Amino acid sequence: MKSSNQFRDQLIYLLERGHTHRECRAELRFMHSVAAASLAKLYMSGKIDETQFANMSVDLAHDLREAQSFLRCKYTEV
Repeated sequence: MKSSNQFRDQLIYLLERGHTHRECRAELRFMHSVAAASLAKLYMSGKIDETQFANMSVDLAHDLREAQSFLRCKYTEV
């Protein structure tokens, strides 16, 4: 089953290639910053309305929390 959380998918990719916990956390912060900036740009340009912006922001925050939880679980298994 394909995951819909791109943050988690990227973490899996990095972990499979031997990246450290610190590197994964840094990549996660970077990906979140880029996604948040892109979302803000869409809103500021008028391409999405306030409701869409709010809903997408909540989805983004949820995906980030899920990916952070996934990363914590992966490193507590070791």
